Amino acid sequence: MAAGLPPAEFWIQTPGLYALHLRGVAAAEERRAMEIRSAAYLTALLIRQQTLPPAQDWITGKRDRAAEIQRWTAAWDRIDAAFARRP
Repeated sequence: MAAGLPPAEFWIQTPGLYALHLRGVAAAEERRAMEIRSAAYLTALLIRQQTLPPAQDWITGKRDRAAEIQRWTAAWDRIDAAFARRP
């Protein structure tokens, strides 16, 4: 009952199926715990931000593709420059 399953489930399933059911419950609990930790981490990050992303972009997960491409291009330019300096 602590796993949130109805007690009757225990009597109508085979031991293997019941164990599988319990593993599923454990995986769901682990996923919820990870979501809680992620939310706490993101909250801490947002508190430290100087400027926040627009709420709609943050909620929908929309990314600024142009800025992302620009960051990647700048990073690769620095890598190319580093390799060009090598003798």
